[in-house]
Amino acid sequence: MPASASNRKSGYAKGEATRQAILDAAITCFGQAPFDAVTTRQIADAAGVNLPAIKYYFGGKEGLYTACARSLVEAVKASVSPSVLTAPAGAKDAKAELKSVMLVLLALATDGAHARARTGYYLEVLQREGPAQDILLKELWAPGIEYVAALIARTQNRKKITEADRIDSINLLSSLTGYTLGRNVSGHVLGWQTFGPKEVSAVYDSLCRHIDRLGG
Repeated sequence: MPASASNRKSGYAKGEATRQAILDAAITCFGQAPFDAVTTRQIADAAGVNLPAIKYYFGGKEGLYTACARSLVEAVKASVSPSVLTAPAGAKDAKAELKSVMLVLLALATDGAHARARTGYYLEVLQREGPAQDILLKELWAPGIEYVAALIARTQNRKKITEADRIDSINLLSSLTGYTLGRNVSGHVLGWQTFGPKEVSAVYDSLCRHIDRLGG
């Protein structure tokens, strides 16, 4: 590879790493305090970058706030592929797919400090109307609820989604927050000192039992 091409590749990788570091720091900061209380200086310090880097990559705090939403949508889409929605599936296949989806989401929800940061950011966005909320609502939350609701309907050999399916979907997905922001409470009640593979497996087994009861 020519030296110039190698330098460009190295520079691109460094730029992407810097951009991601800013996003990770911003998600954490926005998840801990309201938008107006967070400063770009605070985010830059947390990311270990110079303050102008935020303007260079995101244009400013508002652009960064919105970019955080976009990055979270992309992360979830990279982990979950809702192919079952366009393919025929009986109740057994729908339950298997639903269990697979919940396992992926559980892994995302229990990924240590990163998971708590993401959940904190989600809660902050819920309280602040704007582009970030629109992105998460239209591209992640609403489609995700609809996706799981469709699987729930198929566990009962139905293709038409009902209001009850959507309520069941919301309840199922919302239960994961008990192991992110509510981890301290859950851990205390369950007597868990850590939240490792054994604990995640226990939660997943409970989710599977709930899914198995769907459709009778």
